[in-house]
Amino acid sequence: MPFKELIKKRGSFKAKLTQFTNFIKLLPASDLDNFQLAELECRLSVMETMYRDFDALQTELELLSEDAEEMYKDREHFEQQYFAQVSRARALLAPGRAPSSVSASSVDGGANHGSACKHDFVRLPKIDLPHFNGDYQHWLEFRDTYISLIHNNESIQDINKFHYLRAALTDSASLVIKSIEFQASNYAIAWQLLSERYDNQRLLINNHVQALFNFEFIHKESSASLRNMIDVTNKNLRALGTLGQPIEHWDTLIIYIMSKKLDTVTNRQWEEYKNNLTSYPNLEQYLRFLTNRADLLDTLNDNKNNKHIYNPNANTYENKSKNYNNKNYITKPKPNNIKCPMCSQDHYLFSCQSFRNLDIDTRIKKASESNVCMNCLRPGHINKHCKLSHCKYCSIKHNSLLHKESYSDQTGNNIALSSDITSSYSNNNQGHVLLSTALVKVADVAGQLHTARLLLDNGSTSNFVTQELCGKLGLVKRSTSSTVSVRAVHLELVSDLTKEAFLAAFNRFISRRGKPQRVYSDNGTTFVGAFNELSRLLLASSDSIASDLCNEGIEFKFIPAYTPHFGGIWEAAVKSIKHLLYKVLSLTHLTYEELSTCLIQIEAILNSRPLTPLSTDPSDLSYLSPAHFLLGRPLMTVPRPLVADVNIQRLPRFDRIEKLRQHFWQRFSNEFISLLQQRTKWQTTGHDLKIGALVLVRDGNLPPLLWLLGRVVAIKPGSDGRVRVAEILTKKGTITRAYNNICPLPVSSSS
Repeated sequence: MPFKELIKKRGSFKAKLTQFTNFIKLLPASDLDNFQLAELECRLSVMETMYRDFDALQTELELLSEDAEEMYKDREHFEQQYFAQVSRARALLAPGRAPSSVSASSVDGGANHGSACKHDFVRLPKIDLPHFNGDYQHWLEFRDTYISLIHNNESIQDINKFHYLRAALTDSASLVIKSIEFQASNYAIAWQLLSERYDNQRLLINNHVQALFNFEFIHKESSASLRNMIDVTNKNLRALGTLGQPIEHWDTLIIYIMSKKLDTVTNRQWEEYKNNLTSYPNLEQYLRFLTNRADLLDTLNDNKNNKHIYNPNANTYENKSKNYNNKNYITKPKPNNIKCPMCSQDHYLFSCQSFRNLDIDTRIKKASESNVCMNCLRPGHINKHCKLSHCKYCSIKHNSLLHKESYSDQTGNNIALSSDITSSYSNNNQGHVLLSTALVKVADVAGQLHTARLLLDNGSTSNFVTQELCGKLGLVKRSTSSTVSVRAVHLELVSDLTKEAFLAAFNRFISRRGKPQRVYSDNGTTFVGAFNELSRLLLASSDSIASDLCNEGIEFKFIPAYTPHFGGIWEAAVKSIKHLLYKVLSLTHLTYEELSTCLIQIEAILNSRPLTPLSTDPSDLSYLSPAHFLLGRPLMTVPRPLVADVNIQRLPRFDRIEKLRQHFWQRFSNEFISLLQQRTKWQTTGHDLKIGALVLVRDGNLPPLLWLLGRVVAIKPGSDGRVRVAEILTKKGTITRAYNNICPLPVSSSS
């Protein structure tokens, strides 16, 4: 059967289990009538039959799937729900309940019985109960031990057996019987459910065979590794034999598999050992070889650690044993023994997300309390003997996650000014810049032409004229006040929040936008570390850079730590779009390339917003946008048809990006006009619309990057004399709009 059909069939089983769960929830907790009991018994029988079919189907899926771990998780999730509901059903069907108290006669009987028992006066060692966490590798061992100690012990009451069983189960195994009510009559049900869950012969065989194949390679000869190979081989073969597998015929196969895991030296010794035999060795001979080899390595290691030196004066040998207690050696924990002191998961402290979310002072305190190296945040050694490099932000030997600004004060100024980064070329020249000029004819108010010289500076952001030329041309001078706040946006996608990722993004920015003279930033460690890296690079290579522009460097200005309100200029720009990005990007999952494309298209939308008119000409509908400061012209886009309003998950990958762009445009264009129209409480009279003013018109049907602008050609006052409606001349013609759908661009009234 094809893989997809198997998935659909498994979905049918899940639906049946959901129906059974809903049926159980509708039943009363007690006092079921005969009809309900009969129906429950029938449904339970059907579910037990269905589980056998599900088990066969899921096993087939696990064999066909390339991602077996995902299939194991699906099985575990299904079986947790199945066994929980089956246990509830059996508890409801259980005949009678045990009394909550024990009668006096039973207590006396127990006491008499206890007095009749024989007692030994030899104190035996405490026998710890076995524990089982749901790993199939340990099920057979747990099952046999538990049965011999607890389950078959008739002197232990069922309620105590139930208590022992619950105490012995951990992790996923404890969930199997978690929902069963703690009563003596339910112990048999709990044990039966647990046995049905883990007495799966096919899974057990597959698990133990997989353990043999997945044994880790031994990279260096070690007695501990060889003995571990012996133990793993014997353990899994005994388990497979218990499961009825013909392991007596597997010697050649097992020897071949395990010998490939040996280190180079031991493997060579094994090949020499085989050549001395007249026939191919069996498994017993292979294990004996490994045992002898491990004993030899232990003996050599003992001789190495205990050196005897002859003392001629005393005519004796002195035992010079190495003392490891007074020295700190670097010990690397085994991968399976790694335990995070923060969250107790299987990773080092520096990989713990909870540790990374702490502030720096709390990190330092936590690392000190955890007895780890403050340089690499690993256990087993101290800073003095750590082989890893120092902090990437300074030269002190501590981890970068523990770096504070106080450390940088010890090594000098961490934030250098651009004046500190100079070159021999700039010292020998005064930095004079020559600009080109041009002679032009300029008409005055009467139409007469006058010769004037223009100074051409393509880097200037202002236009100036001398008072002499202003008088010749007869220009009228008047005071004006017009403020234009330009905040162009540049979005970069980075893979992580490290110094290297920021430097890569900064290099992409410089390549497309040009090298900035000054960079303002918050005091994040990512940006501070990147600035230190740039400073060291420019200082090291200043003699070899020919261009004076490059030698001027980049001046970084950092706001104080933990004061984001100091960066109000850029924080306001981020605030205006951050919530929209969250809304848009949460609609679907994107690849790195798709997300980068989407962000750049959103950047174009943000930089296309109108700021102010380009002129006061009533027929000119052009406007100034942030894109003019980046490109010198407005942004254009390739026209695309409107994407259908359907579930984004049903769209092709390419159309998903266009859907996100159009969705962002619709929300941003509407909210941008609403943002410009925000008013505080009306306490003073506002300004009315003026004829000739350039206004931005709200229109929800326009494609991305196309803003509808127009000039006010007529106003229509209301009965109170206030203007609330205007006629606007646009590229589409003259339209009438109310004041709540238009917004005058920011230009002073005197203009």
